[in-house]
Amino acid sequence: MRWTGQEKMRAIIYVIVLAGAMAMPSASFAAKFVVNSTDDIVDAAPGDGICETGAGNRVCTLRAAVQEANALAGPDKIVLKAKKYSLIAGNEGESGGAGEDAAATGDLDISESVTIIGQGAAYTVVDGSHLDRVFHISGTAADIIRFSGITVQNGSVIGQGGGIFNDSDSAVTITSCSIRDNLAYGTAGGGIASSGPLTIVSSVIARNALYFGMSGISALGGGVAVTGPNATLTVTGSKIANNSVSAVVEPAIGESGSAWGGGIGADGANTIMIGSSRVLNNTADSWSPSLLASSGGGLFISGSTNPATVTESSIANNAALGSAANGGGIAVIGTTSTFSGCTIKGNAANGFSAAQGGGIYLQGDALMTVGISGLSKVIGNYAASSGGGIFTSGAIALNIAETATVANNTPDDMVP
Repeated sequence: MRWTGQEKMRAIIYVIVLAGAMAMPSASFAAKFVVNSTDDIVDAAPGDGICETGAGNRVCTLRAAVQEANALAGPDKIVLKAKKYSLIAGNEGESGGAGEDAAATGDLDISESVTIIGQGAAYTVVDGSHLDRVFHISGTAADIIRFSGITVQNGSVIGQGGGIFNDSDSAVTITSCSIRDNLAYGTAGGGIASSGPLTIVSSVIARNALYFGMSGISALGGGVAVTGPNATLTVTGSKIANNSVSAVVEPAIGESGSAWGGGIGADGANTIMIGSSRVLNNTADSWSPSLLASSGGGLFISGSTNPATVTESSIANNAALGSAANGGGIAVIGTTSTFSGCTIKGNAANGFSAAQGGGIYLQGDALMTVGISGLSKVIGNYAASSGGGIFTSGAIALNIAETATVANNTPDDMVP
């Protein structure tokens, strides 16, 4: 067989490429741990790369898998079956087992990049058993933590984040999950609290509650709370419903702090983006004498570095209650914002001393620009005092597009 010059060149190139590939080191893949037990037992030897609760027994629990993932460098994967995983190790929670951050007892402490995958939120459940929060994240800005297809429920903590607490700059992504029925007695996040980037996709955040009982201090975010300059929030295709934030009266002085953001609360965050989502039936309740005592029954945004954007979303049937109530649906303080294609309907600001902005309450100390655009509707909202649809205070440049509707609010559509 005689080769042409072109065929010889192709053969030479093939040999060079093949030789180079053979000389390359093999790729380093993340460790994968398949949990095969619903028991809540620690790993026998964290860092040995084997998820097992005893030498050679091959019993891999969720807690053991988290400990192994923490001990190994690089992004790891934990796969859960369609089962309920109840956390009972230590049996004391943060109140009794203070300061344990190695995932040995109480909540599952995560300090490295990891993806936790279930078989769907209806089938894979991680239950905090009301003993502690469920997940505590304390990684670095380089770490990425992903939750997919699981339910996180029944966390209970004296502190922040009853279900998930991201106490770091790590990026957290929650996809196709349910974060529900969690409780925090603290300043932020009945369901989720984060000081780093948080992304929520196609998930349900429901029936979470935040309580705090100290006068002069605010409680933020019954469902979700993001705080601080490194925090971002992106919510897409999700439902935030039936969450609550309550500032309990401090018995010694008969007053409470403020309650902000029954569904979602963002204070001093970097960026807020909410799209194609529903914020429904959430409440903020406070008996503080402060002007902003109860603010943002559905959504509260204050002091964000960049403009907040809410698109094609429904903010409906939320309420701000108590003494001074502002923004039954939405309260925006000192943050340029855009609401495009949104329906803001059936919300109520119902306070006995003052109640303003049944649909939207806007307050600007410096000039703040707010746009209501597209086919947005602010309809059927109620305020006990004034501004049933929209109430503005301070330096506000409010731009309402001709295509938007502000109508049928009680006692009036807009003040001033």
